[in-house]
Amino acid sequence: MYSIKKIIYTIWDLLTFKSGRTRKISGFEIRLPLRYARYYNDGYEKDTFEFFENIVKPNDTILDIGAHIGLFSVFFSKKLSEKGKVICFEPTLGTFQILEETIKLNKLTNCKSVNAAIAEKSGTLSFNLTSKDGEGSNANSLVKTERSMNTTEVKVYSIDDFRRKEKLNIDVLKIDVEGYELNVLLGAKETFLTDKPSGILALHPESIAKLGQSLDQIWDLMQSYNCVIEYHGTPISKTEFCSKELLFDVEFKCVK
Repeated sequence: MYSIKKIIYTIWDLLTFKSGRTRKISGFEIRLPLRYARYYNDGYEKDTFEFFENIVKPNDTILDIGAHIGLFSVFFSKKLSEKGKVICFEPTLGTFQILEETIKLNKLTNCKSVNAAIAEKSGTLSFNLTSKDGEGSNANSLVKTERSMNTTEVKVYSIDDFRRKEKLNIDVLKIDVEGYELNVLLGAKETFLTDKPSGILALHPESIAKLGQSLDQIWDLMQSYNCVIEYHGTPISKTEFCSKELLFDVEFKCVK
């Protein structure tokens, strides 16, 4: 079935000169590759859009970590001036190619895509795919889970190493790494303490536990980075934070 659909979309892309399709998602208009135009529902992550709408400033530098096919990368780019920049990371090669297609369709000039994952240290790591090639999946991860079917080697950076390499001052972070959250944060100490970014962190308690890690460790680390943590715009206690069992997002702001 997948192969038939892929053939149909390939033919349709050729007939429409790969022009994609425009969608409005949570009030935001984006042009997506045709085969992914219906990937998101109309009200997808409305709270996340509203949070970033309120904090992103025109000249910000933003890292979109776990960019997938580029929904928030495009949103960020359109919020920024030419002096601002968004750098989006997607390690799965097939998904990365879709991300680049999305960037092209939306004619972005202040958006840089990087075919790599983010981890505690820079180098290479084994990356787990939820299908043979992992293309388009939002569950591929550096954490091996029951859904993992295949692996591939990917390049990884720590946030601090990438920041130094590119000579960045980072204002905003969007982190969605399917359970590898603690490792990503451990590689960002200099960034948090120096640049004091704001952003959203997606947390995956079950995958975190598979690494022998805990929400408690993440809370304590973010406190050491002077982060104020909120859940749906309201301060959250450590007890509530650590009691979560299913996927949840928190907003964070560093005390300046």
